[in-house]
Amino acid sequence: ASGLSEQQQLALEELEQINEKLESLANFINDPGSTFSSLSWEEQHQLRMKASYQEDYARALKRIASGLAGEGSNNGA
Repeated sequence: ASGLSEQQQLALEELEQINEKLESLANFINDPGSTFSSLSWEEQHQLRMKASYQEDYARALKRIASGLAGEGSNNGA
């Protein structure tokens, strides 16, 4: 991915890792053959929240990778 800043390249690499983790977690949650349904409500809720947080983080990484994260803010550092 030429033309990307180091920050954008790092964001893309991390996004790939987060997407893999999110896919695994979603498969576990949605697979009727997994042990997810046997977990307590609290554990199920925590895993669903983890997936939600990972989705939010993935959106933030996409903005960084696309160069949109700095729009409208001071990028002095």
